[in-house]
Amino acid sequence: MHLRDLWYLTTSVFTTRHDAELTPAEQAAIADAQNIVEIPPPLMPLDTIMWAASIQRGDYIPDGVKEEMALLRRTDFTKLDPAKDFPTDKQAQEALEDHHSDELVNLLKAHHAHIRIGKCYYAVLRQDNPDMEEVTRVTAMVSAFNDKNQNLGNIQLPLITVYDFVKYAGHPDRWYATDFSQTLPFDYVLNK
Repeated sequence: MHLRDLWYLTTSVFTTRHDAELTPAEQAAIADAQNIVEIPPPLMPLDTIMWAASIQRGDYIPDGVKEEMALLRRTDFTKLDPAKDFPTDKQAQEALEDHHSDELVNLLKAHHAHIRIGKCYYAVLRQDNPDMEEVTRVTAMVSAFNDKNQNLGNIQLPLITVYDFVKYAGHPDRWYATDFSQTLPFDYVLNK
C-alpha cells in the first residue's frame, strides 16, 4: 500500500514537469514505481471441504467465501517447505500468551483450554529490525482444545487461526508469535 502511495505521489508530482526537467534520481523513482507488482496479503486458511458442502446444500454463505475458495484452489501449496524446527504446543501457547498478554490467558482459562499447533512451514525471514536478527520463522495454524480434547475452533478474538512463530539470534531457545506472512492450506489433521 505504501508503494502504491509512492507511485501516486511520484507520478502526480513529476508528471506535471517534462521528462527533460527531471533529475536522474526522479526519473529512476518513476521507473521503479511503474515496475511495482502488487502482492496480495496472505489469506487465512479456509476449510474448503466444509464450505463446499454448505454451498452444495444451499446454506447461507457469507460474502467473499466463494471468491476466497476460488483463490485458494488456484494457490500452489506444493512450494511450501515443511519445517523441521518449530515450536511445541507448549512453546506456541507461551508465545501466543506473550503476544496477546492477559486477554488470551484469561480466555484460555475461562474455557479450560490449551493451544495446539499444526503443521509448520518455513517462512521468509524478515530483517526489519537490525537489533532482532531472525534465525527461524515458521507459519502454522493453531487451535484451542478444552480439557475434554474438544476442538473449540476460533473460540474468539484475540485468538486467530494462523500465526508466524519466530526465533531470534539473541533468544535462540525461545519462540515469539507474530502476524502470519503466508497463505497455508487448512490443517485438517489439527482440526479433526
